[in-house]
Amino acid sequence: MCLGIAILVTILNVHLDNAKQNVKTDALQTISRKTLSPDVKRTASNQVRRVFRQKEQTNSKSGKKQMQELRRNVKEAATKTERLPRPVENEYLKKMYDGSHKLSQSSEQVAERINELSRIRQTNDVKTTSSMVNAQHHITSAVSEISAGQAKITQAIALVAQTEELKETLRHIEHTKNTKITEAFSKTYIFAAAFVLFCSPIALWSEKKLR
Repeated sequence: MCLGIAILVTILNVHLDNAKQNVKTDALQTISRKTLSPDVKRTASNQVRRVFRQKEQTNSKSGKKQMQELRRNVKEAATKTERLPRPVENEYLKKMYDGSHKLSQSSEQVAERINELSRIRQTNDVKTTSSMVNAQHHITSAVSEISAGQAKITQAIALVAQTEELKETLRHIEHTKNTKITEAFSKTYIFAAAFVLFCSPIALWSEKKLR
């Protein structure tokens, strides 16, 4: 009996170790495949490696805390605005991003043309009145503000898209983890049933007959 329990525990540990390795590999591949900024990908990958490395020496409660820490650190990295990717998965956000980006570029081009006209006028020594100069200054300032505001809108759309992508990534990792761990226990239960079925005749042969 003790030997059977030892065998089952060993097999369960092997299945769990394999499941954890599969979850880790799938999580890293999913993070690499998703449309996320380089900083978010790097943070998420490092956190996944850290969680699974420490889980080997921790219990389920501390493992849960580590998953919560992973979520917190990754979400913090996702608030950064550097090198945000263009939305890909969400068609609605992708169209909004492209439209906003084109408007921002158009505003920048208008500002460049106004400055170019100013340089041409100065080069050719074209006479201008103070009202003309003030009007040009106001137009340039207004166009610059529009361009900056449009850039912020584009950035906000990219952040929203990345947040949605990140939520989907974390849900996938959590679902994969639960599925693989459940499969590990199921395989062990199936082996235990087969082991008991196989050893049942041996129990009959080893039974001591009463005289």
